[in-house]
Amino acid sequence: MTAFVLSKDCPTDATLSYEDGRPAYIVESNGKLIGKTTVISRADGEELAKLRWRALHEHEVEIGGNEMKLSGLMPKKSTFSSDRLFKNSSGEEFRWKMRSSKVQCTSVASDSDIATYHSSCMGIIGKKHPAYIDIADQGLKDQDLIVITCLIMAALQQDQTNASAAAMSSASSNVAAISS
Repeated sequence: MTAFVLSKDCPTDATLSYEDGRPAYIVESNGKLIGKTTVISRADGEELAKLRWRALHEHEVEIGGNEMKLSGLMPKKSTFSSDRLFKNSSGEEFRWKMRSSKVQCTSVASDSDIATYHSSCMGIIGKKHPAYIDIADQGLKDQDLIVITCLIMAALQQDQTNASAAAMSSASSNVAAISS
């Protein structure tokens, strides 16, 4: 198993390093809120993917000079599902599943675990750790694609969490205003 530790709890703006501290991937985003662009590169500077995050339209991905909608790279498993599927270059299919504090990738054919993104933990409940990605040995042949799709899923999960928190805050403000 190979692990990559994120320098920040932000899948769209962090350095991913091996456990010994050597950088493996650099993820950088521009500061724009609407129309933000994220670039994922190897530590040597080779650009692997560019993501264009859209507010009103589908997100766009560019990998190896090929531009596509996010649904072209990672279609949803079903209309109301947050799970997304993707295929490697040899046609093997994988599924990313969102869980409460992690995002998990499994092989569709064997249902074996391929990779997991673990959100950081402050240590209040559970052991304190930074965000990190584990990739099982059978996933290493597709490491770049797994890292790219993992970071996309982690960013989507973070957006969902932030949207839920904002909705809860707004709802409690409305209840407080009605109660007064």
